[in-house]
Amino acid sequence: FAKYFVIHSTDEKVPISSKSVFRIAKSLENAVGPDYKVKKLSSGDLLIEVFKKTQSDNLEKLEMVADQTVTVTPHRSLNSTQGVISERDLINETDEEILENLRPQGVTAVRRIAIRRSDETIRTKHIVLTFNYSSLPDKITVAFISCPVRAYVPNPRRCFKCQRYGHGSQSCRGKLTCAKCGENEHSSDNCEKTILMCSNCNGSHAAYSRQCPIFKKEKEIIHLKVTENLTFPEARRKHTQFSG
Repeated sequence: FAKYFVIHSTDEKVPISSKSVFRIAKSLENAVGPDYKVKKLSSGDLLIEVFKKTQSDNLEKLEMVADQTVTVTPHRSLNSTQGVISERDLINETDEEILENLRPQGVTAVRRIAIRRSDETIRTKHIVLTFNYSSLPDKITVAFISCPVRAYVPNPRRCFKCQRYGHGSQSCRGKLTCAKCGENEHSSDNCEKTILMCSNCNGSHAAYSRQCPIFKKEKEIIHLKVTENLTFPEARRKHTQFSG
């Protein structure tokens, strides 16, 4: 069942978080009881966490909080987790067959990690599983094999247009920036410079280098998000607190 929900006011001029905290608490307790957690989001919405299926079911039916009409929807990412298993005995199995057999254990998607070498795509033993749980299981049983599950920490998303992290080129509003020399108005495919410079940190490497301190920082933030089940803003704030 879904544990995390977003409560949104149907009146865009009156965010639900602007209502009295006492009235909000009373409405939520009437719906799900006293055992819940709630956070105010910067959007003006409320993020609520519940712990029982009955609470989840009741919350989805909620239409009014503090005399304000609301919509209640499951959070888009916090109700699922991704983990990795590594098993050589599955190297020849298709993603579809693995998914079919693991659905009863809460798996909703399967993706094998592949690598490219000399223009050849090579299948690996590493498989990314998406679970419909808010917390990752320690292990999963595949046929008669017990497979440990570790958290999947994806690489930071870097825009191929402006080279900044956190968005893709299709939604980019920045300038075309070379990933090699860091200058504007040309791509790395057309770069004639011989000296590398990162446009993110001004270091002597390409923007796509995994040695870049900005890449490492973004990777650490994603690791916090995944391992502690945080939103991106929460993970970024926590990383800032840790790093000073």
